[in-house]
Amino acid sequence: MGDFGANFWANAEVLEKFGNNVEKARRNYEAFIEERVGKYKKGEFSAGGLKRSHGGAGGLNARREEERELSDARILGDGEFVEAVLNLKGKEQNQSLMSLAQIAGIVWTKTGVGWDEIKSLSRVRKIAKARALYCFLAKEKGGVKGSELTKDLRLTSGAVSHLGSVGRKVIRFRNN
Repeated sequence: MGDFGANFWANAEVLEKFGNNVEKARRNYEAFIEERVGKYKKGEFSAGGLKRSHGGAGGLNARREEERELSDARILGDGEFVEAVLNLKGKEQNQSLMSLAQIAGIVWTKTGVGWDEIKSLSRVRKIAKARALYCFLAKEKGGVKGSELTKDLRLTSGAVSHLGSVGRKVIRFRNN
């Protein structure tokens, strides 16, 4: 059947869940995906990984090497497609990441609050909003993990998570 045939039937099987004709099914599928875009960890795939998708390390290692195929429970497709998606995601992230210095500069430009104040534990509203904006941008535009921000800012993971969501609201408010 070849790659085209296998991909065609896999696509058809998924699309038939969303409608009785191709155009309607595609629109419904796109709406389904669009609705879920912001619901989960943004910028990351959710769920397991290579080992988890094969029932843990035992499931993956129990297969003979020639039977193994790269897969990931978070991505629907064969091994080549999974590898292409993971490689593309990595390239996109590396190309578009901003440095923390750039992010601190943006925050300073928009709020007038500098790095020393962001790093301080001050609860002054202007500084807290700037810190929230910094956390949001560091995660979204800098690819920084929350655990790194907890160390840099001397805050708990809950505080960094909360600041990130507040920062998202701050930036939405400024853009409207």
